[in-house]
Amino acid sequence: MKNVLILHDRFGDYHWSRAKRLREMNSFNVYTADYGSSDNLYGWEKKKQENHFFLSRKSVDDFDLFNRLNIFLKIVSEKKINIVCLPGIAKFDYLIFYLLSKVLSIKIVLFYESWYERAPIKEWFKNFIYKGVDIFYASGSRARNYLIHLGVPCDKVISGYSVIDNDYFNNNIVFKGEYYICVARFHSDKNILFLLDYFKKFQDQKLIIVGGGPLKFEMERLMSPNVTLIEWRQQSEIRDLIQRSRGLILLSTFEPWGLVVNEAVAAGKPIIISWNVGSAPDFHRYLGCFILYGGNEIVNLNSYIELVNSMSFSDLEKIKEDADRVLFSFSLESWACNLSVALDKLFKI
Repeated sequence: MKNVLILHDRFGDYHWSRAKRLREMNSFNVYTADYGSSDNLYGWEKKKQENHFFLSRKSVDDFDLFNRLNIFLKIVSEKKINIVCLPGIAKFDYLIFYLLSKVLSIKIVLFYESWYERAPIKEWFKNFIYKGVDIFYASGSRARNYLIHLGVPCDKVISGYSVIDNDYFNNNIVFKGEYYICVARFHSDKNILFLLDYFKKFQDQKLIIVGGGPLKFEMERLMSPNVTLIEWRQQSEIRDLIQRSRGLILLSTFEPWGLVVNEAVAAGKPIIISWNVGSAPDFHRYLGCFILYGGNEIVNLNSYIELVNSMSFSDLEKIKEDADRVLFSFSLESWACNLSVALDKLFKI
């Protein structure tokens, strides 16, 4: 029997969509597991699904190593798992899962979004651990190039991991909204305070920020009347906010990928993003993409916003039409197809 287990910290809507498409395309069994049974960060609804497991009754944020290991071992034993797909090894528990999989001769697929160098000792440790990974599924070109830079053989790396359900965000309507939207954690890495400073200087522009995090109270103190803060919402509500917006702004100083970029492109919206956003090289040819190569560029940000504001419906139609081309390699179909080919190869080894 061919049995695959996919693990994630937080199984959100896009994880479910990916797993569903993988099951539809293949004859092998696909099992899924959540790191915990609740989520304190995004507030995602935890769903009871067939062939889905919770590694702990606690929140994903809480320590519960012993129970998680027991449940992990129970799943791989009872379901006769041949391949485990891990969302990285930065979390200590996942490193243990990795080592146990190697001991049990279970093949490993590593979902991979990292593309930035760490301290030399950490880079050495990565190189050592990565020799035991059978396939890397990189988010995009940056992560792929980084893995190859580390010495991972090209035939062990596939690309195009970071996808969403594009059809879900595409309502086939060209709409020029009255506000810009930013979906991000309220954290310094997301450059939120710079964004608030800009919109305080240009109060004729409106901004909605969706998220949550440690900067919330400082943001509430600094925000101007043209800015609205909204706590994390379910995917359906975020989709509606994006579809009604004028465009997305994401100026992170650190962002492994940024799935909200996929969401905005799928909705056919202009995007103004920092070059530090991991997906920037993969979306830079999108007609509606405007990139700031330094995070805190008020002049360039203002010029891009004025450009988007001046766009006609004809301009927006062209951008929306271009989204299909750009997203061809970042769809549920491409995600499942790429992983299916890799898994088939591993099953035959």
